[in-house]
Amino acid sequence: ILYLDLRLHFDRHTSDGPLPDGRLNWIVIRPRPDVRLFGKPLGEWAKFEVFSRFQAEGFAPELPANGDVEVRTPYMAMSFDESDSLVWFEMA
Repeated sequence: ILYLDLRLHFDRHTSDGPLPDGRLNWIVIRPRPDVRLFGKPLGEWAKFEVFSRFQAEGFAPELPANGDVEVRTPYMAMSFDESDSLVWFEMA
């Protein structure tokens, strides 16, 4: 399902949308003013700031070669551009 700057993926679907027994299994969000992470608007996070916050919250963030910030369990990834602005956040 597509919304403005938001994609919801389901494990069971047709071209018309999710099936009644389909489960939400992946979310992709671009910065939106109504989406917050740890109480702060999603688009206001910088890469190393969110990396440190994930660590402080007890997650085990990683910085893979592609430049993203990733957490494996539960899966979350944040991608940043050259100016350190958030491009997208995803979770599964």
